[in-house]
Amino acid sequence: PPRGGGGGGEPVATLRGHSHSVTDLCFSADSAAVLSGSFDHTARLWDVGRSQCVSCFDVGGALVLSVACRGDLCWAATSSGALLQYDRRRRGEQPCLSVQNESLLQAGAS
Repeated sequence: PPRGGGGGGEPVATLRGHSHSVTDLCFSADSAAVLSGSFDHTARLWDVGRSQCVSCFDVGGALVLSVACRGDLCWAATSSGALLQYDRRRRGEQPCLSVQNESLLQAGAS
């Protein structure tokens, strides 16, 4: 959970930027950043202290179903079966690794 909040039911911050439903959230280990995924075809990296989007990753027309963070690496899994990896230090909007596997969707459907 973010620093300085929780427990009382009051929002700590409002992060505005996605144009469709948010599907998943993941805080960094230090709670300084949060990664959000959305049906608007983007994953966004947020600076929690400033309540500001610092990177917007376009996943190429697919829906973002799940996101994860570990250290400086962030991942977004999409409805097209792609797993995209981003590096927080690079602040770029292009993935540093992309794995496409249609069997990812098939495995989840059975």
